[in-house]
Amino acid sequence: MEGIVAKRKDGRYHLDKRTDDFIKIINYTHVDVHIAGCRKGDFVWLAHYNRLPAGVIELGVPPTHKQAFYGVAKQLITGEDRDHGYIQPQMKSRVKFRNRTRAAY
Repeated sequence: MEGIVAKRKDGRYHLDKRTDDFIKIINYTHVDVHIAGCRKGDFVWLAHYNRLPAGVIELGVPPTHKQAFYGVAKQLITGEDRDHGYIQPQMKSRVKFRNRTRAAY
């Protein structure tokens, strides 16, 4: 379940606009993944979960973490292609997400 919507007890229903009478409470999930590489060009990490590709991490990576990644990744390179560089999946990251796609199950 992605989350729930809560309504103020004295709040009114409005069909034509959003109000503060309703709030959406998102059911975030956290999981530890291994970083298996990155996309060339725009910074994107390739994430593996249980040794299988799980998706990409595009948002929320601070510049200091990106710099640290490149410094460590140079020693872990296993290969590359036109679009991606691959490393030994020894670095971990905890990610927060809202839901999984059908392909992730």
